[in-house]
Amino acid sequence: MQYKNDGVGENNVHQNTFTSYLMTAIRREKNLYLKRKYTHEAIEVAVDIETYFDALTDSFESLDLETYCELREEIESVIKAIGNLGDRERYVFLERILKDKDYKELGSELGVSYYGAATIFSRVIKRIKKELGE
Repeated sequence: MQYKNDGVGENNVHQNTFTSYLMTAIRREKNLYLKRKYTHEAIEVAVDIETYFDALTDSFESLDLETYCELREEIESVIKAIGNLGDRERYVFLERILKDKDYKELGSELGVSYYGAATIFSRVIKRIKKELGE
């Protein structure tokens, strides 16, 4: 025979307390999982950027030491500027620069128009230039 839990009685109060505790624990664990997931993805993007620029600087070995050091410093400042971008801005920038995607593709992936993607990219370039002092 089934009965409805009306919150009256010792068993029902304990059941309601446990259910509330369980729901709170599940909600907190879900939020923690999502936070870890998105943090991990952001770290992967940063690692990919650094790997790309490390490969780029390997091609500078034929340069003299002073020029090499200047280029290395500039690259590190660019990595820092890219790291300061938001996820969406970083995605547009990296896909456009590294993977040579056009604005139409980027717009369809992000759910914006061609001009929306172009505007995001333009703002990113301005922001990076501002951070680098150019």
